[in-house]
Amino acid sequence: MIKDLPSPKLLISRVTWQRLSQAHNLVCQCQVSEGIGLYKTLLNNDLARFFRERLWGYSDDPTVPSLNWGCVYLAEYYFKERVWSDWLALYRMIEDDLALFPDRCRSRLIQIQGRARMHLPGHHVQQLLDEQQHAIDTLQLTEEDIAHHCLLIGLLHRRVSRPIESIAALQRAVDYFSPETHPFYGIYALDALASTYSWFQSYDASYSAVGQGMYQNIEALLATFGEGTETELQYYNQGWHHWEKQDFAEALTYFELGQQNMIKHGLVYEENLNRYGKACSYLKLQRCEDALYEAQKALTVFWSNGNEVLPTIVSTEPVSTLFTAICLYVIATALIDLGRLDEALDQAQNAMIWHDLVDHPVQLNHLRRLLARIYRQRGDDQHAAYWEALTSPTA
Repeated sequence: MIKDLPSPKLLISRVTWQRLSQAHNLVCQCQVSEGIGLYKTLLNNDLARFFRERLWGYSDDPTVPSLNWGCVYLAEYYFKERVWSDWLALYRMIEDDLALFPDRCRSRLIQIQGRARMHLPGHHVQQLLDEQQHAIDTLQLTEEDIAHHCLLIGLLHRRVSRPIESIAALQRAVDYFSPETHPFYGIYALDALASTYSWFQSYDASYSAVGQGMYQNIEALLATFGEGTETELQYYNQGWHHWEKQDFAEALTYFELGQQNMIKHGLVYEENLNRYGKACSYLKLQRCEDALYEAQKALTVFWSNGNEVLPTIVSTEPVSTLFTAICLYVIATALIDLGRLDEALDQAQNAMIWHDLVDHPVQLNHLRRLLARIYRQRGDDQHAAYWEALTSPTA
């Protein structure tokens, strides 16, 4: 046990703490727009100073103003806005004291920092998996805590093409996170599982129908919530479900719905996830100029957060290293189809620089194939053969 460490400014900070707790609870109850708006107000008023100046102490009690639980309560903001380097900057201010925190708090911090590192340069999927499993094995956790770890474990297994392990972990999260009692994470877990079935439909033909059935259930569930709820992944993942079935026009329709919904709610990152999906659909529909436009627009957000249109604390890293890399891949592909091979090669090489920082074998394999294609079309058989030799035929 650790003692509550009262700060001289605790009374002054009480309103800030109450508003932070309120923002966290609003998002967890699926009132996403209202919650994110409150988070932004707090961050614009320099919430980070409570960490820099140690205006709060540490506490076992999640209702007492504290740095450790404050870091946990901020997770939903960075989850939605994807400014993960900012959350890690706060976490590093308390990381050395992680062993002092109660197991439940340690568990959430381990899970959140794993989620953050998953989206930033230099991570390794197996290391992140090992950290999550170690927390489950060694800490005294509730089923809710374990479900949070399982959500991340499922997504990590998906990234390295392990369908059985991914589905099993996500199903455990779904079994705990009921949308009635945990609306935000319940819908998110259902959506993650549905998209995983769609993702792996080439592995098992039955997965496509399972995923589509889950999407229909999610759509009915979302209709029970009011405005500002968690809906963008539904459209986005429905788009990919149809894209994987090679129904590219229908996929484009869903990505456009997702983009318009995110513009309505002011969620910039999710708007540009849908832009990326539109770019991939346009490529398949042989609308290469449109694909190039959408991918370039999305890239500005994934790389620079749209010229810092959102409140941030440090922003020293790209918003998403992976999506920076794969937007460059789409741009290079569009340029090939437009006959601009020199520009395509430049963008593909840029994409490879970013992929070297991301542990994502499937996307890396796609990029190697693309480089081989570019060199082959340029008449450079030696470099084409080099990249073809590195390409896995099964990835």
